[in-house]
This record gives sequence, C-alpha cells and structure tokens, in this order.
Amino acid sequence: MNMRYLGYPLHKTKTGLLIVQIRTRKVPPLGSIVVKRNMRRIGSVMDIIGPITEPYAVVKLIRKDVNHELLSSPLYYIPPKRGLGKRKRR
Repeated sequence: MNMRYLGYPLHKTKTGLLIVQIRTRKVPPLGSIVVKRNMRRIGSVMDIIGPITEPYAVVKLIRKDVNHELLSSPLYYIPPKRGLGKRKRR
C-alpha cells in the first residue's frame, strides 16, 4: 500500500468528524482511507474545506470516541485504488 502524509488533527467537531490541516501540496482524493503510522484505520476523507492555500480535510471517523493520543499523532492517507471498474456486457 502506498501511504502518504496528511497532517495533524486540529479538533473533533460536535457531530463526530475530525478536522485535519493538510500539510502536503497534493490534496488527498475524497474517499481516501486515513490511518495512523502503525496502519490502524481511523476513518476516511469525507470533504475538503478551506482556502486553496490552506486546505483542511474533514475525516469521518470509524469510532466516535477520540483520545488525546489520536489528536497529537500525525495522520496518513491511502489513496483509493484505480481500477477498470465493472465492465459492461454487450
């Protein structure tokens, strides 16, 4: 798997989403899987918000309870696989 750096989480919203400031030039595609360094899955990128110069990723968490360790650790993302998809029948 190709793991790429995303950034550090800023805070958790009341609705249970995680806001992460993107620290790379390349913005992750929607639907990318967000993981910690030990490849533990945290959630997925749901939306990109903010200005072009300082974008933020909105991450939908798998588990709603967030501890202090998650908020202070760097996060990474795994881009979705590009496949041929489903072929149409003739």
